[in-house]
Amino acid sequence: MVSDGDRDAVANLSTLLRLEGFDVSVAYDGPGALELAASLRPEIAVVDLALPGLDGYEVGRRLRQLLTNLLLSSVSAWHVDADRAREAGFNHLLGKPFEVTQFKQILLNS
Repeated sequence: MVSDGDRDAVANLSTLLRLEGFDVSVAYDGPGALELAASLRPEIAVVDLALPGLDGYEVGRRLRQLLTNLLLSSVSAWHVDADRAREAGFNHLLGKPFEVTQFKQILLNS
């Protein structure tokens, strides 16, 4: 699952994940991400911290409550408060832009 308010970022990240063999569903805001996760129960979620409607920290916290075994990664152009992100349940914190090889390594080790 990919959730980001930037449609270009969603398209790029979704393409990358599909090329790696993943089925990808997308949401463009915080509430949409929570609805999608509740219905699909994904194994991996990549969430922007600057989501419209509900920020990524809160989305992460709620996703972690819903799906305890979820691999949860943030991708954000914001300054990331690492402590706050870890408290929200994020396993990995990536800045925008990120290195594709670093992202692939996260996926391979999941």
